Amino acid sequence: MSFAWDQKESELAWAAVEAMEDWDQAAPKLIEIARRHPNEEVRSKAVETLGSLEPRADALSALDDIVRSDPSEDLQCRAVEAIAQFPEAQSLPRLEKIARTHPRVSVRRRAIEGIGELDPDKAAPILESLISSGAKKGS
Repeated sequence: MSFAWDQKESELAWAAVEAMEDWDQAAPKLIEIARRHPNEEVRSKAVETLGSLEPRADALSALDDIVRSDPSEDLQCRAVEAIAQFPEAQSLPRLEKIARTHPRVSVRRRAIEGIGELDPDKAAPILESLISSGAKKGS
């Protein structure tokens, strides 16, 4: 599984990451690629692929780290989208925290969009609270 990690041509590396999504044991390598690959497009594909795999705590933790610390705003947004693909019990608290606290508006917006796609009974109180807290800040 070292092909994508060692491949210098981003297009081939991206394709190799995409091919990994069907492998049962791909998550640890995809986490490593998402965190450390020098090419942002390859890291982005690894993040997207992590969101499409069977839910794993280590993948969710890695996505949280990327949202908080990756220098790329686009990659942070993609990590939020991947988090939103996890089961609601795991994704909703994380999306709410991102929506309330992330320093970048575009990342917070993605988190809010992710919340809006969840069960309305659970999402509505959070979205209403975000609206109320935004109105208070604007006063």
